[in-house]
Amino acid sequence: HFSLAGVALGLSDHQAAIEHYRTTLQIKRDFLTAANNLAWLLATDKQATARSAAEAVKWAKHAADTTGHNEPGFLDTLAVAYAATGEFDKAIETANKAKRLFGERGQDKAILDIQGRLELYKAKQPYRAE
Repeated sequence: HFSLAGVALGLSDHQAAIEHYRTTLQIKRDFLTAANNLAWLLATDKQATARSAAEAVKWAKHAADTTGHNEPGFLDTLAVAYAATGEFDKAIETANKAKRLFGERGQDKAILDIQGRLELYKAKQPYRAE
């Protein structure tokens, strides 16, 4: 199902990808990449019908908690999910931690991406994928 989610994304069928990620997590709850990818889609999808901010926070928090809040990509997704629920202070705090961790790892592109999203959170706006 995880692979099928990737195929669905490649075909721009986000709803099918979401369903395949959900099925993946029913089978293996600790498949953290699936949890992270599902959370990202649920928080950022352009189509409002595909978004579910509360579920996004649930899965992003699961991934971040399981890794001890030390995986910057998972923290970035958690920040996006918090912003989707309107919890902008939490989004800013979490994004700043992700930014710091990416900096420690020399991942400059990721820092630039997060900086752009941070500006949205400071303006009380959620991030939407293009």
